[in-house]
Amino acid sequence: SEMCIRDSINAEYGISYGDQGGTSKPSKQYQDRLNTEFKKLGARGISIIFASGDSGAGCEFCIYAEPSFPAVAPYVTAVGATRFINGVGSGEMAVESFGSGGGFAWDFPAPDYQKSAVDHYLSSNKAHLPYWFQYNTKGRGTPDVSALGIGFAVVVSGVTNEVGGTSASAPTFSAIVALLNDHRLAAKKSPLGFLNMWIYQTAAKDPEAFYDVTKGTNSDGCCFTGFPAAPGWDASTGVGTPNFKQLVKHL
Repeated sequence: SEMCIRDSINAEYGISYGDQGGTSKPSKQYQDRLNTEFKKLGARGISIIFASGDSGAGCEFCIYAEPSFPAVAPYVTAVGATRFINGVGSGEMAVESFGSGGGFAWDFPAPDYQKSAVDHYLSSNKAHLPYWFQYNTKGRGTPDVSALGIGFAVVVSGVTNEVGGTSASAPTFSAIVALLNDHRLAAKKSPLGFLNMWIYQTAAKDPEAFYDVTKGTNSDGCCFTGFPAAPGWDASTGVGTPNFKQLVKHL
């Protein structure tokens, strides 16, 4: 709430934090209040971007698929992770060395901005989805988008290590949003703010705005079946990874 009242604040925040577990997530009252605060930030022109989690579909007790919170909050943008299929510059697929967090919220219904995309995914991929009782078919779907999430070089005590995670893809996407905001500000426009309506509308009208990811899945643990990547929005990689040059045309 302090961020909602500050006079000076950044236009985008990428947050590599979350929890994928039904027994450890906060109360519904807390979730609703936090989502309200995210809504206020979006209205101020601030984009809140969360990592979607590294546990895939989030298998809970070998029965339920539990997506990451706060990534499931309707007023944040959730970012999944991809990898190159055949080296740098090739096509992308859902990352395999960890699970690109995604699924359907138990505590938030699917918002209007994504309902058409989510309904299309559920109706077009029935044969490849988990059992109906394992997830909430009416819930808010995550992730919204993805970005590359593996092969990042991090130097620790002078030693370069390769790391990955949605904790890498989320700040990557945040950086792209910052560049998009630069274009808007240069044109005397306000920052993008809450992104999701713009993301889904842009993806629907311009198939080149995001690179559609159609390979891979995010199965996790003993639940075996995760949510497969598929044409259009899917619960592993969202609407895909951003095509900056094309997105600039929709500002």
